[in-house]
Amino acid sequence: MPDIARTLRAAALAACAVVAAGCGPASSPAPGLPASSPSATARSSPGPGGTVTGDPREQVLGAYTGMWDAYAVAARTAGYQPGPLSRFAAGDALAVLTRSLYDFHQNGVVARGAPVLHPQVTAMSPVSAPGTSAVTDCADDTRWLQYTTSGKPASGTPAGRHRIYARLRLFGTGWKVTSVVVEKAGTC
Repeated sequence: MPDIARTLRAAALAACAVVAAGCGPASSPAPGLPASSPSATARSSPGPGGTVTGDPREQVLGAYTGMWDAYAVAARTAGYQPGPLSRFAAGDALAVLTRSLYDFHQNGVVARGAPVLHPQVTAMSPVSAPGTSAVTDCADDTRWLQYTTSGKPASGTPAGRHRIYARLRLFGTGWKVTSVVVEKAGTC
């Protein structure tokens, strides 16, 4: 049965191959993975005239970690319908994550726990009024364990620490992850 990181990497690579939009660290900082920190609490809030107020870096990190929190919750039941995940992810990132959840569903696998994230905003553009951003992370999935739907441990061991690259875009007044690349275990 597939492990979480392997499934996400395979889905991300498939999305890169289909879209050919420049995924991975060779192109500019790409997208990321797991989370559970400043979560959904650091959300954008519209100010006068619909402008976004607050610290954009906190908003970006909130969207990134919110995505991983929503993914971890969905992985508990292998719920592959976008639902809450679409609040934090769009485009290729949403496709990659829902595809990996569908693979879990097909294989009768669920996940317990959550990844431990260490995201950092590595780019904001344009500087004066950011509309795009990049996040780099070193996510640890060693305590994000897989089980069969009957409750038995599933094959596939926790992999370790993965370098993750994520791209985010401002949609109106909220940030969403639009692409994510998860590298193999031991890359950070």
